[in-house]
Amino acid sequence: MIKSLIKTLFYNTVKTAVVLAEQKFGNGNGQDKKLYALNFVLSKLPIPAFIYVPLKDFILEIFDELIEKAVQWLKTKL
Repeated sequence: MIKSLIKTLFYNTVKTAVVLAEQKFGNGNGQDKKLYALNFVLSKLPIPAFIYVPLKDFILEIFDELIEKAVQWLKTKL
């Protein structure tokens, strides 16, 4: 339930991050774009470090899934 709520709340932010990464790196560089998008999203999270650190794997799993979904969305737009 929490995972679904987080995905719903942050999907638009992730889409923005993926578009910005695509503009910055262009074709190829998939890992660089993914890292850029992930860092963008994490910088927008309203989570202090003392909460983020113990939940890091959970948070990264969610945003990894969202980034992949946003990449597929972007491919339909190009």
